[in-house]
Amino acid sequence: MNLEEFLRNSQRVMRDVTRSLSTSPSVDTLNSSSIRLDALCRNINRMSAQFPECSSLLNDVIEIQDIIGSMKREQQEQNVTMRPSYDGSQRMGRPRFHIPKEQLELLLELRFTDADIANMIGVSISVIKRRLREYGLGRQNQYTTISNEDLDTHVLRLTHGNPLLGQRNVQGLLSSEGLVVQRSRVAESLTRVDGAAVAMRWSRTIQRRSYSVPGPNALWHIDGNHKFIRWGMVIHGGIDGFSRLVVFLRMSTNNRAETVMDCFTEATANYGIPSRVRCDHGGENKDVALFMNSHHGESRGSCITGKSVHNQRIERFWRDLYTGCSFRFKDLFHKLEEEGVLDLNSGVHLWSLHYIFLPRINRSLDQFVQGWNNHRLSSERGKTPNQLFVQGVIQNRGSNQTGVSEILHEPDMTEYYGVDWDGPVPQEDGEVEVSGLPCPVSNERLLQLKRTIDPLGHSEDGFGVDLYRRTVDFCNEIVE
Repeated sequence: MNLEEFLRNSQRVMRDVTRSLSTSPSVDTLNSSSIRLDALCRNINRMSAQFPECSSLLNDVIEIQDIIGSMKREQQEQNVTMRPSYDGSQRMGRPRFHIPKEQLELLLELRFTDADIANMIGVSISVIKRRLREYGLGRQNQYTTISNEDLDTHVLRLTHGNPLLGQRNVQGLLSSEGLVVQRSRVAESLTRVDGAAVAMRWSRTIQRRSYSVPGPNALWHIDGNHKFIRWGMVIHGGIDGFSRLVVFLRMSTNNRAETVMDCFTEATANYGIPSRVRCDHGGENKDVALFMNSHHGESRGSCITGKSVHNQRIERFWRDLYTGCSFRFKDLFHKLEEEGVLDLNSGVHLWSLHYIFLPRINRSLDQFVQGWNNHRLSSERGKTPNQLFVQGVIQNRGSNQTGVSEILHEPDMTEYYGVDWDGPVPQEDGEVEVSGLPCPVSNERLLQLKRTIDPLGHSEDGFGVDLYRRTVDFCNEIVE
């Protein structure tokens, strides 16, 4: 390596580290930055023996290291203040840590280990074990007692029409329904229920890529999925980049900006406002972009827009959603067309399709999200998205990360409702236009339809096709 190349690489390392320090870095980020700078110092010393002019870089590196040291000390001081308070009711002996029962119940519900809980709260494992005993909390019944036959019944129901659902997804779905079952038993059940599907999933296994952001709410990925555009429907989704927690997922019959903003606003009420959002240039994202730039500022990259191929986190999720949930509806709609039951040129047919299947698909999406957020990630040592999100919030509570601090301090969004923000608007309109269809019947008859046919009611075929046929017949009677 020549001197010019070494200097260029050294400057790149310092540039990368400086950039990472400007975004409220986590403890892990500070540690990794410190390791990189230590390695750079060693290499500068080696090069200085042959090229003395390299020694001038050391001052810059040492200055950055001093900044990292200060940030570490500041975080340590803040974390100390976040430890449990002492219980002053004792008259003798060392004061006890006050750890609320509700806090431990929540962490147990999320299936954190004693070591995880102790690490997050900042006390010893023995303290956690004592509090669990005192509160009568424990993991004696960690796994649900259920026979193989009953387990197979649940697994068959969950995988009905979804042969590509794997062990972890099914385990997550069972967990969301209150059934905590060992992964080995889930695997055995899947083999008993449909062994061919197990082999098919194995053949589709892909190699996962690495991904890293500082913490929860550091970056949300939002996007629209247009696989149902043929039938006038679109799925809008958002996922937290750090934990892979799905923050919103909804199918709609339009692709308007206010629809996406409604989904986003509901998600912020549940999980807090993210520090940054990544989305494409579509016009449906403009309200979210305006809000983010108004709330956090424009010059910091509050809303990162670009091509969809750069939004890999949620693009990967779309694949999992398709194989685990939505593909069966797409296949069903194609089948209805082939059989002449669904005519895309008929407004009555499309409206009836929306009336019946929009609620049914959204119910399936809700179930998928519950399973997804509770499924264990092999790349995260078996932690679930829910666990990663909560753990990340607790571990970064003193880091001044914008996304985490707004969860803890509950910012007031009232001033932003109804405001016509002055900010940059994405220049490109959405390439996909979806408009809701007008109702083919009067308001009075619509009320009668709602009383007669419940979209989420029992379906003879299990998919809602019979309900769709009845809705078409009802509307056609009115039209005629």
